[in-house]
Amino acid sequence: MKPKVTPKFDFLLDEFDDAIESEQEEIFSNPKLAELQHKAERYTQADFIDEGGMKIIESYQDSVTGRSIAMAQMRQCESQQELEYFINEARISALLEHPNIIPVYDIGTTPENKPYFTMKRLGGENLRSVLKKLQLNDKKTLAQYPLPEIVDIFLKICDAISYAHSRGIVHLDIKPANIQVDEYGQVQVCDWGLARRLSTQGQVDETLQEFNENSYQGLYISKTLDGSCKGTPGFMAPEQISEIFGLRSVKTDIYSLGALLYTLLSHQDIFSGNDVQQQMQETIKGNIKPLLSHGVEIDKSLVAVVEKALSRNPEDRYTDVLALASDIRAFRNGFATGAEEAGISKRLLLIMKRHKDLVCSFLVFSIMICVLVISFIYSLNQEKNRAQNSESSALRL
Repeated sequence: MKPKVTPKFDFLLDEFDDAIESEQEEIFSNPKLAELQHKAERYTQADFIDEGGMKIIESYQDSVTGRSIAMAQMRQCESQQELEYFINEARISALLEHPNIIPVYDIGTTPENKPYFTMKRLGGENLRSVLKKLQLNDKKTLAQYPLPEIVDIFLKICDAISYAHSRGIVHLDIKPANIQVDEYGQVQVCDWGLARRLSTQGQVDETLQEFNENSYQGLYISKTLDGSCKGTPGFMAPEQISEIFGLRSVKTDIYSLGALLYTLLSHQDIFSGNDVQQQMQETIKGNIKPLLSHGVEIDKSLVAVVEKALSRNPEDRYTDVLALASDIRAFRNGFATGAEEAGISKRLLLIMKRHKDLVCSFLVFSIMICVLVISFIYSLNQEKNRAQNSESSALRL
């Protein structure tokens, strides 16, 4: 049976409904919400940041979130292949979520139907800029980037690349210009334009298949879409230049990491000059200037790590980035690296360095014991001499 509603109560219900309706209208008319619903132009106030061979990067203000972002757009699209490369980079970057990999926020097209992707607006500077200052012996930069800081930065880069490998992605263009650092300790690996997916058959699908959560398949990748070799001389592995060294793999990135560490330690590029063909020939021959020849004092443990990573034959390099990072951490923590094959004397010396406080305490204790023993022996000799003198005096009497 339907309950009877008194006229007074019926009036209160109508009043309540009107209040709810009014509140909802007020909520949906909130100017903050209107800002989100009626943005004709989301990205405004463009400022130039940088440009590369295929894209231009500008700084924009995101009028929806209110934050400053970086937007990459194609400079000009001359082929379907270039378009696929650009979209491929955007999707790979969006797939890789790691603290040391630049995050992608959005992918879309402009009103002119040009593809773009937005990403974190980075502060600081890239390592190429840092290295130029180090080469000039800039005191502020030298103080800002001592060896422990360089080692920590390199380990963060290794963490990013190792993560990418775990997702079946190789970078193929690791170099100082693609590493961004700032004064707060942030390290970001950027520019995944040459990155490719790994496959089990030794080559990838020439159509550049979609990247997704289950994209990892295997160990090797093929040449770029147009069959050419792409990369940066001095940081390219031999197999990026000639297939006689085998197919490109995770060990290709390991070579580039070795070249990066070489420049960070020596403050010099592996090759000097601008003759690209000559640099590529020297890479194939393995004619790399010794790290210690640059006049910078570098621990031989690190020299061994660099040389192993830069091995001409991929089989002689580290098996993966984790192994490379493990050797760097061993050096940082005062242990022998696997690359140097340290002998017993070196290991003992490292043990003493790691436990120098204990060694110092032991030495002080040993010295004190020696002093006490010497003092005791000296006292005994003195007593003996006094006794002999007393005996001699008694005999003379």
